[in-house]
Amino acid sequence: MVKSTGLMKSLSLRQRLLDRWVLAGLAGSLLAASIVSWIEGDPDFWWHIADGRWILSHLALPTHSPWLFGAALSHHWIMAEYGSEIWMFLAGKSGVIIITALAFMATCYLAAYRTRLLGSHTPTAALLAPIIVALLGWAEIAPRDQMATTLGVAIIALVCELQVKDRRVMWWLLPPMFLLWVNLHPGFVGGMGLWASAIVFWTWQQRHGKMAHINIRTNLIWFSASFVATFINPYTYRIWPYVIKTLAGGGASFIQEWQSPNFHWVTFWPVLLLVLAFPMAWPRMSGLSRLWVIVLLAASLVTGRNVELLGAVAAAPLTTAWTSYLPSKSNVTRPLFVMVTILGLLLATYAIHAGTAAKVTNKTQPVSLVNQIRNQYPAGADVVPPYSAAGYILYNLPRDRVWIFGDNALIGDQIMNQYISIIDLTPKWRTLLRQSGANLVITSSSEPLQQGLLLDSQCKVLYNHDGWAAFTGNGPKCPILPLPQPR
Repeated sequence: MVKSTGLMKSLSLRQRLLDRWVLAGLAGSLLAASIVSWIEGDPDFWWHIADGRWILSHLALPTHSPWLFGAALSHHWIMAEYGSEIWMFLAGKSGVIIITALAFMATCYLAAYRTRLLGSHTPTAALLAPIIVALLGWAEIAPRDQMATTLGVAIIALVCELQVKDRRVMWWLLPPMFLLWVNLHPGFVGGMGLWASAIVFWTWQQRHGKMAHINIRTNLIWFSASFVATFINPYTYRIWPYVIKTLAGGGASFIQEWQSPNFHWVTFWPVLLLVLAFPMAWPRMSGLSRLWVIVLLAASLVTGRNVELLGAVAAAPLTTAWTSYLPSKSNVTRPLFVMVTILGLLLATYAIHAGTAAKVTNKTQPVSLVNQIRNQYPAGADVVPPYSAAGYILYNLPRDRVWIFGDNALIGDQIMNQYISIIDLTPKWRTLLRQSGANLVITSSSEPLQQGLLLDSQCKVLYNHDGWAAFTGNGPKCPILPLPQPR
């Protein structure tokens, strides 16, 4: 077996491809891709591709959202994901799923490779690490721009661990990576934070006579170069205040991902299992791995989207530590890894195909309602939509405007608080709905607002099927303004 610190230079290409570590990592990555649901369920997907459509049709970036009406119009917009929104629009649903799946498998394979760097003596670790990535992040992984962040932090973790093993690092790749990253997703700060925590930890260790071979000066030079590269974007330095504002919790009163942990949410159950198993792994993890796991575990309890970052970074050291308890003769043979790789390829292909072939239905979005509104009523309505369907509505009714949608940092806490007061029928809901100036309200059956409007004789029901309903004003006491007459 090839030593874990070797580069396999003496092996032929065929031997390298059939190396047990390579096959184990590939098999695990394919199995991880097969257990993730690639059916598009992220409501933000629709407004992202609507952004991409707007950018390409106007050849500009908007300074204010073209979708909103009312108080939110005063907010200046930083369209921080413009790069990913363009490719999401150009690629289409199937293309986005395929590209995201490939990025996810790359992240999984990095976790598998890192188990070797971290000193695992069994390729079984390389098989299990990608599956742990999937288990920790599977409820949050979706065909969306954020996969760029997950892959990016996995690369930074690899760069840091290559230094620990005194291996060559291609520093010049990092500034271009951050230049690309900052124009795809504001989550580039995750990579900066991961790298910065490593530099601080190594500095502390060197003061205590450890990790002398780590060159802090080189790290600081390339960290600074990467930081400067983040300024090469249409918003220059203004991208950073936007990210800080987003991290501060825009829409904190409503959006689940910015609230305290809710263990009824499926995202947090894999995290809970990790917490229970963590003590067994702790004694056999490196200090840097412990630091990263603690920080990202704490972050995951605040926002579910950090769970996939925890998976990308923590899966390798955790798996390496756990499998170190296995007997040394527990290595799986190469033919079995070949069989698992083939099986994983078939399963992953099926799972990704199921996602690309799946159609949007009334179960998840108001498909029939939107079609009826588009065909029977004049364009230009001001809509109060359900938060989960706002992106679909603004994408498919492009000449209408919405009161809220998924960019909660843009919309602000005040409007989000008003929205939750309206859909929950608090005592002031009628006044707030009237103040919004909406002449069309779309609701789902999960919102108390739907029943409140159905019981209001002054409001006109335009649609009420499949769990979705649409209303407009039909009298002076209805809190919704009337629509123009149908065509």
